[in-house]
Amino acid sequence: MTTCKISWIDGHGNPTPDDHPAYAYAICFAGPEPKAFPICAEHFDRRPQQGWMFLRCAETTPEQLAAKLAEVAVVLKAIENAFRDHGEIVTTLRYHPSDNFYSFVRWGQFVGVEADGYIHT
Repeated sequence: MTTCKISWIDGHGNPTPDDHPAYAYAICFAGPEPKAFPICAEHFDRRPQQGWMFLRCAETTPEQLAAKLAEVAVVLKAIENAFRDHGEIVTTLRYHPSDNFYSFVRWGQFVGVEADGYIHT
């Protein structure tokens, strides 16, 4: 059984593994390349709305997860190529699963990014 990969820090500053079953995959938009790691339902309930994508384990096959990671890599590369301040942008990037696109606000302007990397304002 896959378990949550988030560790709690105890009162002595030591990480304590979370052994709850995995509920979703978390994908962070910041970093050199997107990676997915499993999180439990408790962490899923506290998920941030920006800078991350979450896919429920029960609804995501390994093939779908790999395809979504590849898609995120395309989106992040498009942002990196288009914007000098891309490091700040990806921390506010939002994924809209119902429409399968990404967005962020830059200098007060809405910017949309399609799954194929096409950027529009």
